Amino acid sequence: YQRRVHGRKKRGSAFGGSQARCLFSVVTLAKGPHLKPQLEWLEEQLAASDTPWKLVMNHNPVLSGGSTHGGRTGYGQWSRRTRRLETDLWPIMQRHNVQAYFSGDDHTLQVLHAKGTTFFVSGAGGGREKAMFHGARHIEQTLFLAHHIGGFMAHRLTPSALHTDVVNYKGEILFSHKHTRTTTG
Repeated sequence: YQRRVHGRKKRGSAFGGSQARCLFSVVTLAKGPHLKPQLEWLEEQLAASDTPWKLVMNHNPVLSGGSTHGGRTGYGQWSRRTRRLETDLWPIMQRHNVQAYFSGDDHTLQVLHAKGTTFFVSGAGGGREKAMFHGARHIEQTLFLAHHIGGFMAHRLTPSALHTDVVNYKGEILFSHKHTRTTTG
């Protein structure tokens, strides 16, 4: 999937197939009127897939306790911009049993879980400069939250589980999470 938005190419990719064990959709969802065709494309990809794992990656979070993004769960200046992802994208994910959603944008490390989907927000980029980090707070869906510290997430997918380690810039594991696959997510 490719089209131009504001003179720039916007892409979506779905990796999977008849022998695949995972459908991994990477999207850069536009805001405004360009969002609808992208959501339609994603729903088609998810509906056509019979893979046991369905994973979606996008720049913007759907859920976040971050101070700048996160739909109605966010509390900052940009949170209203991602509300449409919560209202328009999340129901699509639920209909098609998406087990995990990966994003960044909020400069935090967060693991959240709601309605069968685990949400990973990894926007801390491994940096150490405090000026780059966003504030954050625990919300109802929060399993883990770290802000004002750089790091990343390492994921390992097996037929039965998605294993995640949240690692700080020193290489220390701050949190480990296991999302066990069920027939409904």
